Amino acid sequence: MATSRPLQSQDAGAADVTSRRSGRLLTALPLAVTAPAVLTATELHPAWSLLALTTLALRGAWLTRHLERRVEQLSVHRLLDPQTGLANRRAVHDLAIDREAVGVCSIAVAGVQGLVEQHGRLVGDEVVETVARRLSAAVRHRDVVVRLGENEFGLILVGAESAAVVDAIAKRALARITEPIAVGGRRIILPASVGATYEPDGGTVRELIAQADSALATAKELGPRHVVHS
Repeated sequence: MATSRPLQSQDAGAADVTSRRSGRLLTALPLAVTAPAVLTATELHPAWSLLALTTLALRGAWLTRHLERRVEQLSVHRLLDPQTGLANRRAVHDLAIDREAVGVCSIAVAGVQGLVEQHGRLVGDEVVETVARRLSAAVRHRDVVVRLGENEFGLILVGAESAAVVDAIAKRALARITEPIAVGGRRIILPASVGATYEPDGGTVRELIAQADSALATAKELGPRHVVHS
């Protein structure tokens, strides 16, 4: 009757082959795995196969968590403007603010395209980023600044106490973004206009932006540095 011969040092080559086959899986995880000092030839293969399957299962769980986090990150990135880091239109369009006062401002900045044509895209990008920073500094900590379009921004003012508060924030934001900006060795002033709306009982942000956009169109007709309320 044949008996299994213990795996001795002369069979180290076979063990190395088995280790190499599983090594790519084993070294990918911080697991300390050692084989028993002596295994029979019939015991060796099932033991390492089980180990490989366990390692694959652990890697699978890790990969699942990694992919879930990646999906969350991608979802967040879809809601942010990559240039300024502000929320984009997609991030706020479907929001509804119930039973709480809210003001919304639509802000159009003119002259950026001319700067791009004259000084290049990098200068235009720098100006847009400067406008974004100034708007963020002009609002309260609970307000949200949104990039609605190429040269259009929005302010979502949740909890605004009155239309007068919305007006004050709109005028402060307009004053900040129309301060001179250094471009190409000289200082320029960008024309800008603001349309604003206020709802004491809240509403959907999509509808409020539409109202503010309507007021913005009137503000543009009046010329730069005007704030118009719907």
